[in-house]
Amino acid sequence: MIDIHHYSEKLESLKIHINKSTKITKRNKIFLLKFSADCNSGWGQKKLTHARILKLLSNINTISEMVETDWDKITKDDIRDILDRIDCDPKKGDWAKHDYRIVLRKFMAWLRNEYGYPDGYPQKEELTRLLPILKYPSEVNKIRVKQPEKLKSGEDIPTDDEMRFLSNASINPRDKAFFEMAKEVGIRIGGIGSRQIKHVSFDELGAKVTVYDKTMRGEPVRFISSASYLHIWLDNHPFKNNPEAPLWIDLEKTAHGPFPLDYHGFRAMIKRTVERHNKRSDNLGLPKITKRIHTHLFRYHAQTRDELDGVPRSIMCKQRGWKTDSKQPERYARIVTKDVDSYYAKKFGISGGEIKEQPKPGRCPRCKEVNAPGMGYCFKCGMPLSSKAENVEQQVQKMIEEMLMDPEIHAKLRDKLAANVGMETKT
Repeated sequence: MIDIHHYSEKLESLKIHINKSTKITKRNKIFLLKFSADCNSGWGQKKLTHARILKLLSNINTISEMVETDWDKITKDDIRDILDRIDCDPKKGDWAKHDYRIVLRKFMAWLRNEYGYPDGYPQKEELTRLLPILKYPSEVNKIRVKQPEKLKSGEDIPTDDEMRFLSNASINPRDKAFFEMAKEVGIRIGGIGSRQIKHVSFDELGAKVTVYDKTMRGEPVRFISSASYLHIWLDNHPFKNNPEAPLWIDLEKTAHGPFPLDYHGFRAMIKRTVERHNKRSDNLGLPKITKRIHTHLFRYHAQTRDELDGVPRSIMCKQRGWKTDSKQPERYARIVTKDVDSYYAKKFGISGGEIKEQPKPGRCPRCKEVNAPGMGYCFKCGMPLSSKAENVEQQVQKMIEEMLMDPEIHAKLRDKLAANVGMETKT
């Protein structure tokens, strides 16, 4: 699997930092590195990913630089003092405070299980007796962790129009496919960004991409409306014959091999596309994109759209890697007052209802390939898919026929053909 976030490299760098730190006691360095190793091996606990280990180790490292006491000698009063310092730090938001509490409980549970309480620790015998009874050691057992409710505001989520602007401002098949797929399903960037060509397959419905991320472990995710754009990208992929090649490559490094696009590359792609749209928006008579667009907002967009469209909950959960009893669908669906007004206006036949029916993919009547909504021509066989496209093709055909009837053009074509035949005869 491609590590677009470079978690493994960052984890090794953090270990080096811990070893060199002058703010952490020698014994605490041993505890931190042993904790990391056991998380990685699954010793005495569930084996964790490098991404999760990096998060835990980074947080416990920050706390370790705040304390002067060795961790095995930390008491309940020390824990209270640590939490107070964290909560009083204006630089730490709600999620940071939440995460520090999580790591304190997890780290102390691991520490007491591995090392117990040292000699001379207050009430050592009683606390040792309680270890197998309590979920967490006594000094952290009363820490309560509540997940912050604050998520993105509905006004921060890209609208359907803004998602279309991003797609239309794309200048290559790679970017176009990415924005269309992000719009349709809202897969986590770590899940879709780490894919290789071998993880993609096509069938009569569209495409399937095998995804591996925080909650998905190799499940296929269905893409329909964006499948044709993915097909076009793979047809143009510089390394399309190599199944091990990254699905998303750095187009500026193709001369040196199939280098994967990393997280910073995806961010740069989005930033450039927004800037490109905004530069030409005035000429096109379109509004500018003023929101700060990042990869995770696409997940909010897709979930909100599916909620408004009445997609079954089981389907939404399956597509996004959630359990069917998860609260995530409600957390990600950022329905605003305008959506409510539009729904009731449409339901009761009041003018002003602005709910738009989502355009649907179409199947080519000739080759049966599924094409994205709004495509004028089949991407595979070129057949017109709309009356407008058919009229354009008829007009072009008529123009060609009229040009061929022009004596001057006819004479030039005849001379050109005669010259080509003469050259072939000589060779």
